[in-house]
Amino acid sequence: MPVEWTKDVLPWAPPALTVLGWYFVNAQNNKREVRKEMRSACDRCKALAKDAVVLGVGYWVGSKDVEAWQIKVVLDELDIELCRFPELRGRMELLGKYADLVDAITGHDFESSSPKVRKPGDPVMREMTRARQRLLVEIEHQYEKHFC
Repeated sequence: MPVEWTKDVLPWAPPALTVLGWYFVNAQNNKREVRKEMRSACDRCKALAKDAVVLGVGYWVGSKDVEAWQIKVVLDELDIELCRFPELRGRMELLGKYADLVDAITGHDFESSSPKVRKPGDPVMREMTRARQRLLVEIEHQYEKHFC
């Protein structure tokens, strides 16, 4: 039995094209939503990194308003936000920069019974801001590399 294009195939063309079109539009929408979610995660990570450094500076200059647990809470939140990045899309690189930031903020005599009060120009302060900057650059690099 030969196939008659006008009777056997042509009636199925509109539904098939509709399903195919739906597939492409859905895939494009999903990609856009992932990109939006990652942009949101990037922005949140940058804000949390800033908060961590501000708290870290306050802690090291001896501010009575900043306690070690506050810094840990912000750093834990930053870790969770960075883990929103997919494993094969920059998570490991970001966590490496995050570890540098944690070391810069919580290194030295952090949480000791009497931490050394430091001046605003102390190398510890500069290292915290440099580690934060490296993390911010890496966040933007990974976003552009994988989601743009």
